[in-house]
Amino acid sequence: MSNDRLPLPLALLDQLSLHEIWLVSYGGAGRRLWLENADLAGVDLGGRLLEQALLTGVVLDGARLADADLTGATLSSASLVGCDLGGARLSHAQLDHASLRGARLAGAAALGASFFGADLCGADLRGANLRDACLCAARLEGALLDGADFGGACVDAIGAGTVAAR
Repeated sequence: MSNDRLPLPLALLDQLSLHEIWLVSYGGAGRRLWLENADLAGVDLGGRLLEQALLTGVVLDGARLADADLTGATLSSASLVGCDLGGARLSHAQLDHASLRGARLAGAAALGASFFGADLCGADLRGANLRDACLCAARLEGALLDGADFGGACVDAIGAGTVAAR
C-alpha cells in the first residue's frame, strides 16, 4: 500500500458534504452519496462518514479508508485491492463479489456484512469482527485470520480451512 494518497477532488468533497447532511437529516436534506463505477484509486477517505453510500463497482485500489464509517454501504463488485480498511466500520455493508485482495481489514467491524463471492486472498483480517457475516463462496487463500471473530458467520469459503473454530 502506498503512502502517496491523492487529494480529494472538489466535486467529491462537495458530494461528501451533501452525504453527511443527508445522513444527519435522515434524508430530509442533502443527497445520498452515489458513485457507481467511479475511479477513486489511491484517495484518502480515512475517517470519513460513508454510511449507506452507494459505491457499486467503485475502484478504490490502494485507497485509505481506515476508520471510515461504511455501515450499510453498498460496495458490491467494487475493487478494493490493497485498500486500507483498518478499523473501518463495515457492519451490514454489501461487499458481494468485491475484490479485497491484499486489503487491510485488521480491527475492522463487519458484523452482518455480506462478502458473498468476494476475493479476500491475502487480506489482513486479524482482529476483525465478522460475527454473523456472510462469507459464502468467498476466497480466503493466504488471508491473515488470527484473532478474527467469525461467530455466527456463514463461512462456506474457499481456503477458509478452520475459520469456523476461530
